[in-house]
Amino acid sequence: PSDSESINVLLKQYGLLRDDITNDVTCINIVAETSEGPHPVWEAAAKTCSVMNVPLRELLKVSKAFPKQSNLKQVWIVENSGVFSSLADAVPDAPMVCTHGQFKLAALKLMDMLVDSGCSLNYAGDIDPEGLLMAERLWQRYPHKLNMWHMDLHAYHRSNPQVLLPPERLAKLDSLVEPGLKSLAQ
Repeated sequence: PSDSESINVLLKQYGLLRDDITNDVTCINIVAETSEGPHPVWEAAAKTCSVMNVPLRELLKVSKAFPKQSNLKQVWIVENSGVFSSLADAVPDAPMVCTHGQFKLAALKLMDMLVDSGCSLNYAGDIDPEGLLMAERLWQRYPHKLNMWHMDLHAYHRSNPQVLLPPERLAKLDSLVEPGLKSLAQ
């Protein structure tokens, strides 16, 4: 394999973990279960609306993850930690995940568990070539469970972009296939 996620999956098949401590994901108002039932640390964090940085090492100990409000089947995913922090202040009960930029295996594993629990993911990332490619990667992974959130033409214009992008960054947009993202790239 050539990409990080595939390499990590291959190594895991042989009981090997790479970066099991620094490969982490941040979340709030998410609970998890093991084969023995609810995980007490996740429950305590959700009960107090506490932000958790969960390393891959700990994430591999749980088998299910879902919002603390069992009737809520929506989780908000953001790329930027500053946005995550502001949202946590504004809406302290919202179930959210922060990927801190490019998706690490821990973030993908948590999102997989959320989708497996029947959740839809509302994703907001940067509206730049790299951010749109990340959004497309999630769209390909969760085609029926992903909603783009504030990733439209209106949001782009409201951001008032001032930087002219070099041609090599703009060329990355040519590979987009998701209709909404492709339209936004135009």
